[in-house]
Amino acid sequence: MKKKMKKLIALVGVTALLGCWTGTGYSATDTTEHNVQINVREVALINAIGTDPEFTIGAPSVGGEAFAVTSSNADAKWLQYSSIVSAPNEKRKITAAIEPDANIPAGATLLVTADDPQGGTGFLGSGTGQVELAESPADIVTGIRSGYTGTGGSEGVQLTYELAIDLADPAALYANSYTVEVKYTLTAEE
Repeated sequence: MKKKMKKLIALVGVTALLGCWTGTGYSATDTTEHNVQINVREVALINAIGTDPEFTIGAPSVGGEAFAVTSSNADAKWLQYSSIVSAPNEKRKITAAIEPDANIPAGATLLVTADDPQGGTGFLGSGTGQVELAESPADIVTGIRSGYTGTGGSEGVQLTYELAIDLADPAALYANSYTVEVKYTLTAEE
């Protein structure tokens, strides 16, 4: 009986060793886990690029005609922006305003047209068309969510400026140089 028992123990030991070598019974691998933290930050950045527009109110081609308004670089300005909103239904907008007591000639109105965004990717919103610039901010781009316009020379929202003068009452015009600061703000859309 002792001999049979020794043979049985030896047979069980050899079977166990064969099981380890053939990949059954014992495993040489193990697993573990850990967490990776990913933080997405809210982003609201805006930049204006291009050449500043310039307008001249001056002499017409023939004496007796209304004053002429000429411009250079009226469409050479672009707004570029990057946006990450904090929730899927959140939207942003860009507003335009001039500072209180802006240095605009009497009888003149400054207008800006914002085109739809060009280039970039994501939900970049859409331009609202032409607005009169005033102290109260006016929406010029609405419906912005997460995305970016790109930074190339013709990427983003092209701005086109226009200067209108009241030709029916030119008595308020006086020769001078004027500089008007236009402020663009990327903000939450209510």
